[in-house]
Amino acid sequence: MQRWVQFVGIQDRLPESAIVWFHVVNRLKALYRSWAIPCAGWDVYYTRHRSQWLEKIPEAGTRRRAEQLYQQLDMLQHLRQQARREVPHNV
Repeated sequence: MQRWVQFVGIQDRLPESAIVWFHVVNRLKALYRSWAIPCAGWDVYYTRHRSQWLEKIPEAGTRRRAEQLYQQLDMLQHLRQQARREVPHNV
């Protein structure tokens, strides 16, 4: 029973974190699109490509906003991975 309660508690948090994650992802792409920077696919989110993507933004304030969105994305990704590890496999 305790495992089930833990599972339900985690599941209650996952939808909210997923919504926030999609919100950040959409805002990040919108930022690039606002500068007419094509950003189809998932490369824009990958850590290994971030410096290349940030260099495409000509304005420093907007580039800083993109950096903040990337920080939020990293934090949310960490939380999602942590929640997945906590979900019991045999419920």
